[in-house]
Amino acid sequence: EEVTNSSIVRACFCELIALEIAKEKASNAFMTGLFSSLDNFINKDMIDIIKEIPLSGDVKDALLGADNIIGNILKLVYAYENVASLRKQPYMYK
Repeated sequence: EEVTNSSIVRACFCELIALEIAKEKASNAFMTGLFSSLDNFINKDMIDIIKEIPLSGDVKDALLGADNIIGNILKLVYAYENVASLRKQPYMYK
């Protein structure tokens, strides 16, 4: 359930960023965020997963870490998640 919730939040965040910088990529950014944890969810390599799912080239490339608009949006969201996690840590054990 945690992976599912994280993926949905990540998808929405990717879409919101795309709406500000590349509107035409918003739906692909959402899909990228949504599928970004699929490898952990089904315990399979991402490269094998994307071969089986009909996704656009931009989404597939982004999921494999490409340096394209959607890939950079996903990296930005990951960076934000990591910073937010680091800021939460001191309060988790009080």
